[in-house]
Amino acid sequence: MIDPSLKLILQAIGFSDVQEVDELEEIGITGGWMTSLPVLGEHGDLNIGAKTAYLIHLKGQSILCAADSNNIEPQLYTHLRNYIGNIDVIFVGMECDGAPYTWAYSPLLTQSVPRKMAQTRRLDGSNAEKAIKLIQQFSPQQVYVYAMGQEPWLTHITSIQYTSTSRPILESDRLINECRQQGIHSERLLGCREILLSSKAYSAPFQKPSSLKQEKKSYRDIRIDQQSISLHPPIQDWLVELARQDIKFTLETPASAEPRLKCNAPKGTLTAELQAQLKDRKAEIIAFLTTQATSTIDLAAEATLDPTILPTSAAVITQPQKILLTGATGFLGAFLLSELLQQTEAVIYCLIRAGSEQQAQQKLQQCFASYSIEQTFDSRIVPLVGDLSQPLLGLSGDLFQSLAEQIDVIYHNGAWVHHTLPYAQLKATNVLGTEEILRFACRSKPKPLHFISTISVFVATQMGVQTIFENDPLDSNGVPSGGYAQSKWVAERLVTIAQGRGLPVCIYRPGAISGHSQTGVFNRSDFLYKLIQGCIQLGQAPNVEMALNLLPVDYVSKAIIYLSQQQHLINKAFHFVHPSPVSSTLLFDLLKIRQYDINIVSYNQWRQSLIGIANHSPNHPLYSIIPLFSTSHVQSQAERSMSLEFDVKNTIQGLSHSTIRCPPIDADLLNTYIDYLIDSRLIPASQQKSSLISQATS
Repeated sequence: MIDPSLKLILQAIGFSDVQEVDELEEIGITGGWMTSLPVLGEHGDLNIGAKTAYLIHLKGQSILCAADSNNIEPQLYTHLRNYIGNIDVIFVGMECDGAPYTWAYSPLLTQSVPRKMAQTRRLDGSNAEKAIKLIQQFSPQQVYVYAMGQEPWLTHITSIQYTSTSRPILESDRLINECRQQGIHSERLLGCREILLSSKAYSAPFQKPSSLKQEKKSYRDIRIDQQSISLHPPIQDWLVELARQDIKFTLETPASAEPRLKCNAPKGTLTAELQAQLKDRKAEIIAFLTTQATSTIDLAAEATLDPTILPTSAAVITQPQKILLTGATGFLGAFLLSELLQQTEAVIYCLIRAGSEQQAQQKLQQCFASYSIEQTFDSRIVPLVGDLSQPLLGLSGDLFQSLAEQIDVIYHNGAWVHHTLPYAQLKATNVLGTEEILRFACRSKPKPLHFISTISVFVATQMGVQTIFENDPLDSNGVPSGGYAQSKWVAERLVTIAQGRGLPVCIYRPGAISGHSQTGVFNRSDFLYKLIQGCIQLGQAPNVEMALNLLPVDYVSKAIIYLSQQQHLINKAFHFVHPSPVSSTLLFDLLKIRQYDINIVSYNQWRQSLIGIANHSPNHPLYSIIPLFSTSHVQSQAERSMSLEFDVKNTIQGLSHSTIRCPPIDADLLNTYIDYLIDSRLIPASQQKSSLISQATS
């Protein structure tokens, strides 16, 4: 094979200042130097001297740009490690996926190679196992996977179209997860990314160590400025954080025109600084949304549980002394915590996203106050600062292990509930977070897991009324639509895999959870409350019957905690649906009886009003639930002929010896909800109530 001189090629096309370096040769640069390292793999063990990896020493930092994740033998890097010491930052390529070596190097061959021979020597850069060994050799503080070719415009050049099951994606995910579990900052790069590293403070200009002993000492002293890392987060992580502030993006693609990015945000959230960032990263956002819209996710393939997650012994189920609860600051989670305090004597550890334990405790106290929960914050509640979206739940390795040895049972209620975000943005919290919970459940002693799922994981797959029994497995042929339901579907599949490996599991699938049946207090993102507020503000309601299958939060929380303590019910699933749902007509008629000025209009007219809200009124109560209304109320005959009926035998039998019953959906319950909205000044008092108040005060 001919090994061309890139120096001669570059000079021939007009570059005058070209420096050629051999392996381990160094070039001085301002503030440091650059070393050429051999490329030891990826290219079917061909000796490609025209290609090199670069080790950059700059202002006390060491950055390795390694083109290959794979290599002939990881032990070869041991010799380099002895020469160059530890590395602060490694950029590693993992795009190359098994093409015959002639795909890239055929023009350099002096004679043609038979296809059969070419197939025996393949390019190979997507190998997490060998990439991990490379990382272990150099002990970096940051690892970035680069040059994956995911940018949408590259498909016109390379024809590469990745899916979630593509080997480079799976292998790079493995590498990233392994790094994060070891406390190494790691991510896969896309588009443009600026990474800022703090320079080491020196009293004199940085000098290259004259001996290996000095060199090793200098690397131990290096510190990475973690604050700088967060200045430019990865595009997906950044969009996730913006979504938490209810900042949403949509991509409009007019015919024969460039895509247009549209941003909707609550008033006051788009600061000048944030607007500048949006302008700088607009191309990244468009590229990400374009890729997301065209990619197809294989959810069945997503539901793959780490094979190392399995119980090492049989679980011993006793009365718990210590409980781990996730999602305690959410609506259902707050009431689950209250019920755990009332129905058990255990100490409850609450995993909470916060900057400190004090902030976590304040979030819990504010949550109790906002939901009118009369519960004293006592020593039985232990705030635990963590994050479901992070490896080991955002805990240190030592704390993760220590708690795994102490906790007796887990209630995994935590999830990012957002019905308009895609699966990809919810995956880290809802899917990977569940995997980390399962890792925790199996670590040390096996711990029973009570998993809060949703009935939305099921969809109709056959004509007629389809009965879903509580212990029915999730059907790979019937995956739900919508990112949230998809993320819960994958998460529940992971839970059932762990259950099959011997972990004791109970699954609870509630339907739509509504406000407290006695106080009326509700979740601010609740569909029913937004519908009531929106219809009153708009002065309209649709002339259609929508099913109101409402479950008061006090009923659901009491029932889940009661059922979870019945040891004979372990490894069962439970459905929570109202036995007697009602039509939205009952609600709209009640609002008119209470003398609210609401016109009943056709569904098409209602849709036109919603479109106006979507375009001009992002702060309107109906704005966030617009995607839940279809473009047309008219269903096809097939759609009308397909429906689900949920079996609730386990739930009814499990509660049969208790006094816990689901309240009826009637005028009394709906009036409780409406009165709470009025008392909270979220809707105006009706003319009827205003008249009664005036009479009482006159």
